[in-house]
Amino acid sequence: MANGGPRTSARDVARAVSRLVLLILTAHAVAYFLHEFAHAFVAWFLDAKSNPLDLNYGGLSPANVLMQVDVDENVDYAPLFASGRSWAIASIAAAGIVVGNALPLFLLTAWMRRMRAEANTHLGLFALFLALMSAGNVFSYIPMRVLATHGDMATVAHAFNMPDWVLLLLGIPLAVLTLVVFFGRTLAYARRFLDRLPALDSVLLVSAIPAVYFGFFGSGAVIGGRYGDTSELMGLASLLVGLPLSAALIGGRHRQAVG
Repeated sequence: MANGGPRTSARDVARAVSRLVLLILTAHAVAYFLHEFAHAFVAWFLDAKSNPLDLNYGGLSPANVLMQVDVDENVDYAPLFASGRSWAIASIAAAGIVVGNALPLFLLTAWMRRMRAEANTHLGLFALFLALMSAGNVFSYIPMRVLATHGDMATVAHAFNMPDWVLLLLGIPLAVLTLVVFFGRTLAYARRFLDRLPALDSVLLVSAIPAVYFGFFGSGAVIGGRYGDTSELMGLASLLVGLPLSAALIGGRHRQAVG
C-alpha cells in the first residue's frame, strides 16, 4: 500500500489502534506462555514436576486474561534446594528466558529471513511482535532483574551461592545478543511487511516497538519497588534514555525507508 492516500479520520485511527492493541496482547500472551511452559517442561524433564501442563493459570480477572499477571510455572523449588540439586534449579529457572524467549527469537528471525516477499503480511507482523516480546522478556530479566532479591535470576544465583553481579556478567552476552538480533536483524527482515501497510498503521507499529521494549519490559517490569532500588534505577534509565534514543533511531530509519 502506498503511504499516501485520503485524509485520516478518527475512525481510521481507532481501527489502527485497535489492531495494534490486539497484536500486542496476542503476541504477549504467546510469549508469556512460552516462557512459563519452558520452565515447566524443563522441570518435568528433570523429574521436578509431574505434569508440565500444570501451571498456575490464575483466575479470570481482566488483568490476568489480558496480561497473564497471575500465571506462573507452578514449580516447587524447596525440595530441589533441600536435596542440593543446584544444576536442576538453575536449569529450570533459566529455561524461561533461554528456551522460552531467546530461542524463539532466534528461530523467528531465521524464519523471517527466509520468508518469501509475497508472504502473508499479518503472519509477518505477528512474527515480528512475537520476536519483540521474546527479546523484551530477556531484557526484562537481564539486566533489569538480575540484581534483585527474588525471581528467576535470584533463584539461579541462589542455587550456586553466586553473587548476583557475577550472574549479571554471565548473562550480559545473551542480553546483548538478543538486542542486536532483534534491532539489527529482525526489524530489517520485517521491513517488507511494514512497507505494505498504510502510513498510519506503519507509524503506530514502528512507534510501539521501542515503547514495548524499553518502556513496558525495560521500566514497567521493575519500577514500583518490587525488585529493589538497583532494578528501579535501571528501569528509569531504560525509560528516560533507552526509550527516546531507540525511538529516534528507529523512527529515523523508518522515515528514510518510506521517504
